[in-house]
Amino acid sequence: MLFTLRRLMIAFLIVFMADKSWAQIQILCLSCSFQLIYIGYFKPFFIPWMNNLDLVNEYLVMSSTYFIFVYSDGFLLVPNDKVDFMVKDDQMQEEVGWYHCYNLGLIIFVNVAVMAVV
Repeated sequence: MLFTLRRLMIAFLIVFMADKSWAQIQILCLSCSFQLIYIGYFKPFFIPWMNNLDLVNEYLVMSSTYFIFVYSDGFLLVPNDKVDFMVKDDQMQEEVGWYHCYNLGLIIFVNVAVMAVV
């Protein structure tokens, strides 16, 4: 149920809040935080390692959503021609991009390792 509601919320953000990037980013990060809290508190799976895996996955996805702030003008409430993006240094953007790739690689590695073991 939460999986479907979360996907509907993302679709709603894309369709109805296309001009409010700051709200999209904030709601997405808040959604990831609430999902992490829900899984940690209620432990929805019967098998304990599945709850732990879901906690790890949600944490990694949440940490991945925080990279969005670097790549967008999400803190600007009104359009500003002087600010094209949050990080103006190309070298820093590249380094942050690599850390984001490492994070995504870790997500893939954890899930493939679990599939191989189970």
